[in-house]
Amino acid sequence: MKTTHLILIFMLSLAYSQIATATNAIWLKDTNGVVCTNSASSNSGQLVGLGDAASGSVTIDNPGTGTTNCTGIPTTTSPITFSGFAQNTVPISMIKPGTNNNPECLNQGSNLSGVNGSATTSGFTLTFAFSYTNGCPAPLPVFTRTATLTDGSTVFNGTYYVYNTNTVPEPSTIMLLLAGLLGLAGMSWLKRSGRMSPPQY
Repeated sequence: MKTTHLILIFMLSLAYSQIATATNAIWLKDTNGVVCTNSASSNSGQLVGLGDAASGSVTIDNPGTGTTNCTGIPTTTSPITFSGFAQNTVPISMIKPGTNNNPECLNQGSNLSGVNGSATTSGFTLTFAFSYTNGCPAPLPVFTRTATLTDGSTVFNGTYYVYNTNTVPEPSTIMLLLAGLLGLAGMSWLKRSGRMSPPQY
């Protein structure tokens, strides 16, 4: 296989992995901010409450002996999926050093930063709440995310965290990838047409 073909395949696989591995996951956390993990020996360290926020759903998967923290999350033989949450996409703003060290407000663009709403499945009701205060003029943006799970009485009361909110590569990354692919295609065409000949010495 030609070198250009190998490079092309590598670049395409890199682009695919950028898109395929990106998620909008929700991690349930206790009131101290510790991420809930599973303590079953076959699932050591498995995250509990991992779900896809972008689809408006979250899946609680807590098999085996329960959690090492975040007690109260039900142990299940099959994951419990809740659907019907609203997404919160907000423009993230924060302070950065500017000219002559004068602080400037930097807008990071809109990001999926949280979800809110309630959903009931299998006798359990999961409720999310979200609020956001931008980082200008405060030093850092402030996120408030809470999560409550009930089955008639509260079984879990804590927070949640949205992880990896970029679902696709940045536009500049896509443009750079396309430029490289077009360059490789052009070189391949020139070689096949005989218009690119090796230098003469």
